[in-house]
Amino acid sequence: MSSDTPSEHEINKITDGDELARLSKHEDIWVRAVVAVNPNTPTAVLEELSRDGHSSVRISVLDNPNASEGLVQRMTRDRDPVVARAAQDDFNKM
Repeated sequence: MSSDTPSEHEINKITDGDELARLSKHEDIWVRAVVAVNPNTPTAVLEELSRDGHSSVRISVLDNPNASEGLVQRMTRDRDPVVARAAQDDFNKM
């Protein structure tokens, strides 16, 4: 992690949606994945992260308690079978 990369603890303390939206575009995959699970991340940002180029970020969206049923259902058709399976498992629990 570079010096300008916030720690997981720092990201988890963020409640400001605009700041989380800014971090959701961070070059570091790990930062985007941590933003994806933050319960303060706005729904629109979760939607964007659910389409991230890295499956680890997309699967992290599924760990967010605010991921909507519609979002999870859409993710059951993810191009990565691991993400799609995890989404299907989560959708079946809703």
